[in-house]
Amino acid sequence: MTTPPMSRPYVPGGGFGPVESGGRILSVPAAKIFPICRTKRIETPVSDYDWIDDDAFCVTFVHGLTPREALDRLGVEVFEGDDDEGDYEEGLVSARPAEGGTILSEWNGFAGTLPEVLSRLSSATVTASVFRNVNMVAHFVHYADGKEVLGFDWMFPGYDDDDSGPYLAERTELGLAGEDAEGDLPEALRLAERITGVRADGSSGTVAAHCVFEHY
Repeated sequence: MTTPPMSRPYVPGGGFGPVESGGRILSVPAAKIFPICRTKRIETPVSDYDWIDDDAFCVTFVHGLTPREALDRLGVEVFEGDDDEGDYEEGLVSARPAEGGTILSEWNGFAGTLPEVLSRLSSATVTASVFRNVNMVAHFVHYADGKEVLGFDWMFPGYDDDDSGPYLAERTELGLAGEDAEGDLPEALRLAERITGVRADGSSGTVAAHCVFEHY
């Protein structure tokens, strides 16, 4: 029986595979795993992300994991539901259910940009993080199976020297590549959706679980 895509190991550049079929080992291209985001290009209205703080935030899209599974990978204590009491001003990471996986959200946080966090989250799967702070420092970073694949300034992508690399066609289409490119949040979120196959849905407004990173 063919293994469901979300449980297959991710192969950078080759999708999720290999898998067994009739005694043969098959390579599964990424387009077969994420048919919605790569062919139909169904994308979530920006209004479905209204829980993002516009000034300072980090959101991390994680393919194929539930909120609890995603947080369990981080090696910290996980709590069910939201931080309703507002006990934590710093280090709070909220996990939200989403189509295709989970979205981790932070207010004025940056855990979703740390290599030690993303390498764990992306093991045998893919992630994409969109970050911005109050000083207008912005970063987009994509990991696959524990390794960084793509990273750039999504607000000022024209300042990056490297105008090539992974997902160049998608970045160009969204205005996130090129000398005169000036990115905006909707486009950065679109790119994260397309890379991971994860997008906010009606359930994403509710926090399913949370944890706290006290070390930063």
